[in-house]
Amino acid sequence: MLATTWAQVKIGPLLRREADLRTYHNLFRHRPDEITGLRRLWLRASVTEREEPTNLENRPDVSGSETVIVRFDGWRDCFQPLNGWDEWLAQELRAITRRRWLQEADSVPIVPVAINVRCGDFAVPKNPTELCTRAGVRTPLSWFIDSLHAIRQAAGADLAAYVVSDGTDQELGPLLACNNVFRVRPGSAISGLLFLARARVLIGAGGSSFSAWASFLGQMPTISHLGKSLAGFKLRNRRGFYLGEFDPANPNPAFLDEAAWLLTSSACS
Repeated sequence: MLATTWAQVKIGPLLRREADLRTYHNLFRHRPDEITGLRRLWLRASVTEREEPTNLENRPDVSGSETVIVRFDGWRDCFQPLNGWDEWLAQELRAITRRRWLQEADSVPIVPVAINVRCGDFAVPKNPTELCTRAGVRTPLSWFIDSLHAIRQAAGADLAAYVVSDGTDQELGPLLACNNVFRVRPGSAISGLLFLARARVLIGAGGSSFSAWASFLGQMPTISHLGKSLAGFKLRNRRGFYLGEFDPANPNPAFLDEAAWLLTSSACS
């Protein structure tokens, strides 16, 4: 594997004065077997590149002793070819994550419910229809609050819920004012992602690939707003848990049963 160049500059987070500027320069370390330095530069400049195969289990067609670089980029089929590889990918991701961020991700011993609220570059919907039809819009805080209430009611306990968000305390005010709801400031995107992935139940942000990655790595029951199912990222829950839209006014009984069972087990006490 060629060592990945993670560092980048994004103007949006800087202009919005977000806590995490998403530069990603200090999140990961190189694996011992990765190709770095001058050899990496030489290969990029001199070796033929091939696109990733349609089926990831098929090696690219290479004639003779030709050396090629297989380039993986773009969304393609989203999580479709990755489904079933969650445990291995989670292990590999943690292996390259710097210890500082792993400690942040593991700072809370048990995470019964995690809530991912996207603000930042997500726009406020102008009307209810736009919420369901337009990409990159914020899920109303009222939906997160009502969904959490439905989960707690099903579990019969006021279980702790942890919020990971790029929003300000003022933007998240009504949610943070709820009893036994805590804001987590993990300090980086990777620690926030790995924290969310440890939840027993995930209340995700509709249309957010960040929430989708947390659901994929954690394989927990996951809900998002109506019209914004994370299943649209072609996720499949390996354990058969619920992954889809949720209406607190007409809650899905299968999801609530799963949530109640997971949240009332001895591991959450």
